[in-house]
Amino acid sequence: MLEDIDRQILRHMQRDPGMGVPALAEAVRLTPARVSRRLDRLRDTGVLKGSRRVIDWRALGFAVEVSLRITLDKTTSGSFDAFLAAARQVPEVTEIQTFLGRVDVRLSLVARDLPDYQRVYRDAILTLPHIADIEALMTVATVKTVRRLEETGILGDRVLDLDLAAVGFGVTVFLGVKLATKGRVSLEDFERAVGAIPEVQTVEHMLGLYDYRLRVVARDLADFERVLRRRIMALPGVGNVEANVLLSEERLTGPL
Repeated sequence: MLEDIDRQILRHMQRDPGMGVPALAEAVRLTPARVSRRLDRLRDTGVLKGSRRVIDWRALGFAVEVSLRITLDKTTSGSFDAFLAAARQVPEVTEIQTFLGRVDVRLSLVARDLPDYQRVYRDAILTLPHIADIEALMTVATVKTVRRLEETGILGDRVLDLDLAAVGFGVTVFLGVKLATKGRVSLEDFERAVGAIPEVQTVEHMLGLYDYRLRVVARDLADFERVLRRRIMALPGVGNVEANVLLSEERLTGPL
């Protein structure tokens, strides 16, 4: 079970995953030896899985980022596994997520420009097996992340990988939010308000079916309902909200 001092250490590491033990010790007012022992225990128990570098695809010349929401034809035995295996072979796919909700799978992919995206979509995505329906949303901007990328460079700063369930957050839900009053409420007002909600890990401004995509963590479904009712639905200008519960996710190397 995590102690308060463990949570303090993890909070500091989320703000700066490269923070060294001496700086951590000073921040939480422990000796470096005690901090080291706590870090070892967090790693041994699987709470702290490590850190990773985030690639800035735009710096590599991939200016288009698209989120494909896919519903599968599940009448054929093994269709889910067959689709995932084929999707992993598409070089432009950088992330695969599976859901319990309106959609079955989300693919994140990158392309150099719109003609390149059309090529990938036509030649690689539409040939994937067992697809029943596809919805495409283009990422306009990332408004909030747990840890922002560095301003320059292909490799961004490190992002801390935590076992969210181990720290008490057993549910991750992606929300698609459609604003109802774009004329009366500015996007800046919405972004400022949603960015202040601690359970919201990421906020992406999208072009397509909805306006924003939120990644929300909660302790359980009852806690998620509380966040949805009291925080998300109270945001300025919120219209329709669609929820999909995350079942699994994997990151791929992409077109490197």
